[in-house]
Amino acid sequence: MKTRGLILIAASCIFLCNPCSTKGQIQPLADQYLVNNFLTNPAFAGTTRLSPLYASVRKQWMGISNSPVYESITFHKGLIEKGQRFNPRGFLNRGENSFSKVGVGGGLFNLDYGSTAQTGLHLDYAYHVFLRSGRLSFGLAAMYQNLRIRTDNFVRPDGDLFDDLLDPAALLMTHFVDANAGVHFTGNYFYLGGSVIDMFNSRIRFGDVRLDPGGWDKNHNYFLSRSFYGYAGMTPFIGRQFSVEPSIIVKYSLPTGVKFQVNALITIAEIFDVGLVYRFKESVGLFVGVSSKNMVFKYQFEAPFGTDLGFGFITNQVLIGYLL
Repeated sequence: MKTRGLILIAASCIFLCNPCSTKGQIQPLADQYLVNNFLTNPAFAGTTRLSPLYASVRKQWMGISNSPVYESITFHKGLIEKGQRFNPRGFLNRGENSFSKVGVGGGLFNLDYGSTAQTGLHLDYAYHVFLRSGRLSFGLAAMYQNLRIRTDNFVRPDGDLFDDLLDPAALLMTHFVDANAGVHFTGNYFYLGGSVIDMFNSRIRFGDVRLDPGGWDKNHNYFLSRSFYGYAGMTPFIGRQFSVEPSIIVKYSLPTGVKFQVNALITIAEIFDVGLVYRFKESVGLFVGVSSKNMVFKYQFEAPFGTDLGFGFITNQVLIGYLL
């Protein structure tokens, strides 16, 4: 009986890890670079002139029953010492294009996929070093997560027979901690960086039952596997009110291997953003953003492309923010 219960729990934990979904994202929260790059790399903390407070919801693969839903709230800001800021050239001033040397932030998140849910928070710290006309940022985030699995709606292979692992409680719960780290460099006309998400490669334990994130057996959990991100982009100005930003992202985790993503973003008058997203052999998407005074709105649409999923299983994500 215990073996059957373990199989059901493992099936719930890897709800997304079927032949279709293994082509999907590396880490569902961190893999949202255009919408909220702070989730991809803690080194972004304090790198913006204003402090962004963002709330976003992502509904993935609409049309599939119990498809994943990701929700997050984030905030980060630069700490100012004695009312002063450092600009990218290293001078102390109070100009609008200057930055502090230290950034802090954090966020709350919730993931629901099938019978499984993850809720957690992260606290982020970044330190910025100025190198000639550029800035090098180092970031570290401590993360707490709570994972819950509901077993009362499982379809049991042995019908109504008692299962000593499933029947004592309809809700299984465990807690664990992890960490994220990253580095980011911004120059006059380009940027690049990298990060590692879920650095500790967390393992789920329910009593004597352990579900490993790595390896290739049925018990690994893709959402908790250590994931690596590397990215680079260019920010040339075509005119005073118009800029084009091409970028590429390389992602890797042990269960999913190497993945690529290419973005092209156009910004007009620092108010309107429009872009295209292509995840290699996964999906194509459209990104739009609007800023009005201190309010921010972002929307990203994706449709499967080059995958076993049908084109109708679209993904929608909406972000609303306020710049403090």
